Amino acid sequence: AKRMLKGRNVEVRLSQPAAAAPVGLEVRRNLMLAFREVLSNVVQHSDARNVKVWMSADHCRIRFRVADDGRGFNPNDSSSGWGLRNLRKRAEDM
Repeated sequence: AKRMLKGRNVEVRLSQPAAAAPVGLEVRRNLMLAFREVLSNVVQHSDARNVKVWMSADHCRIRFRVADDGRGFNPNDSSSGWGLRNLRKRAEDM
């Protein structure tokens, strides 16, 4: 994340559960790649200055939510590119 944001005026805040249940290597990998995809989308498309990422977990589900103060977009727009499709695929793979 630091490399991706270097030289940009973007502040990222991450809120995560205090004591999350252990997850497998593949889930951790997909979470990390999803986080990178989100930051990449923010940097490339939103012109945001602030990004907040929330993560919560319970015994059967992990929730990942992102908000920023940049330009919005229509998530149902099929021309949105690969970012959202990649994120959906990673979620399905978990």
